[in-house]
Amino acid sequence: MNDRKRFVAKYFFVVIASLLLISLGDYSYPFETIQAFGKKAFNYGRSLHQSSGRPAAKYNIKWVANVGNYPSEPALANDGTLYVVVEVGPEGDKLVALSPSGSLSWKCQIGRFCKWPVVAQDGTVYVGCGDGLYALRENQIVWQFPTLDRCTSPAIGADGTLYVQCQGGSGAVFALTPQGIEKWSIATPNGAAVAPVVGPNGIVYIGHNVPGLVGVRDVHALTANGIFLWSYRYGDEEDVIAALAVDGDGTVYVSDMGNRGNVYAVNNGIRIWKYDTRPAVKSSASIGLGREVYIASGGNWWQAEGGHVAAVIYNDIPGALGFLDVLWSYDTPAGFPASPVVGADGTVYGFSETGCIWAAPLAGGYEYASPLPPTGRIYSSPAIGPDGTLYVTFYGGFVAAIETPSKGAADSDWPMFQHDARRTGNWATPQY
Repeated sequence: MNDRKRFVAKYFFVVIASLLLISLGDYSYPFETIQAFGKKAFNYGRSLHQSSGRPAAKYNIKWVANVGNYPSEPALANDGTLYVVVEVGPEGDKLVALSPSGSLSWKCQIGRFCKWPVVAQDGTVYVGCGDGLYALRENQIVWQFPTLDRCTSPAIGADGTLYVQCQGGSGAVFALTPQGIEKWSIATPNGAAVAPVVGPNGIVYIGHNVPGLVGVRDVHALTANGIFLWSYRYGDEEDVIAALAVDGDGTVYVSDMGNRGNVYAVNNGIRIWKYDTRPAVKSSASIGLGREVYIASGGNWWQAEGGHVAAVIYNDIPGALGFLDVLWSYDTPAGFPASPVVGADGTVYGFSETGCIWAAPLAGGYEYASPLPPTGRIYSSPAIGPDGTLYVTFYGGFVAAIETPSKGAADSDWPMFQHDARRTGNWATPQY
């Protein structure tokens, strides 16, 4: 480790040790309990890397709501309703709707082993579960597309087509109408699958493991009509695809949560670059205003582990081999299992597993913030609303709304997990 890394690691440890680390608690509050923290503020701590002179920011916590066990990634509808899926027990999970003020609007029981909610333009909410894909409006299930095993939550095409991938006995990628009618399906291996994403020209990207070949993973590109365009295979015994992202050139960023941890950039079936994160990457990369790629890694629900955060950019040289430039990178004592969120002003927000927020100014470097309220660890990727409010879920059963100086999401190719606050997973979806 060079002197600079020792310096950064030393001060990172000092800052973290001075913070109140948030442990995973056993919360037994009733569902309807809404905790209003009002305008409680928290400030950045010591800057570990000097930014461009921007003063330390202050954020206000607008509200915190207790929603139940292990809330999913949040999804924000156009009318300001916030949706999360919570784990209830053997009887099934629940979709929970919160008002813009954080109060409970409604809840509806759905299947088990459910993923995050996805909100269509008309307000319909889709959730992939262990027994199929659910469509809901208000507190009613409109339809269910049944499957034999777990499904991802869908990506939504420009025409409203739902693309969902299932594993096990229903190992396939399905294209469904907004009414739940199958348009086409393609059989895939029965291993674990990740949520599809939609790139330019409506191309659908999927990823899954390959049974019989331990650790081998495939990424495929399909047309909107289900025709294979190309495939990319990688991996060894430690590799597992965690999530996908895509940019305006059709380059797919593959996050791998194997023990070694990597992010791969693949275009037209050819790997352009690989970045070694060590530890594992648990969620997707995000893309900034200058097409820089933000990567965060580390974080285990059963134990705290170190992490790594980085900003990289690929320099394409016409007529020659390009190269990957690391703008900045840091090893951290706490893991970062959630996808970074890029604000409209270029600020990048990330959340550690210990419940702390960090921000990276557009010019580079980062400043570390104090812990959020004692509501448990963070493992799900936040969303940012049009007014700059960050919506964060905590493993302990809480959802928080946090004001930021950023006014919405960045106008970039992929500023957050599944592209936008509605979680459509579509490169072409307007942010709001």
